[in-house]
Amino acid sequence: MDCGINVYFQKEQMTLLDESGRLGMFTPILIATLGTCAEMERENIRFRLNSGLANYKAKGGRVGRKAGSVKSDETKKEEYRDVIVLLKRGYSVRNTAKLTGKGISTVQRVKNDFVN
Repeated sequence: MDCGINVYFQKEQMTLLDESGRLGMFTPILIATLGTCAEMERENIRFRLNSGLANYKAKGGRVGRKAGSVKSDETKKEEYRDVIVLLKRGYSVRNTAKLTGKGISTVQRVKNDFVN
């Protein structure tokens, strides 16, 4: 409506704007109704998702990361030893990432965990 684009609803046989480019008589009612329908549908989706999740948990289901998928600090120190060495020597995060072939986010995470 703000851009002056007219929409024709074939089933209802009506347009948003009339011939002079102004809002039609029923346009605000239609938009409010569609907005309310969308809000109700979103609430229904949220309810179904939450009830399904609660049902799954009640039956003994487990959500979250799989056991053993999180690396221990010792494993991280061993795997990212080269990153730690370069960071302690004063290399920047970007240079360390380039030199080691690791991602910048990974190097930043290692720096936060192991380099003071």
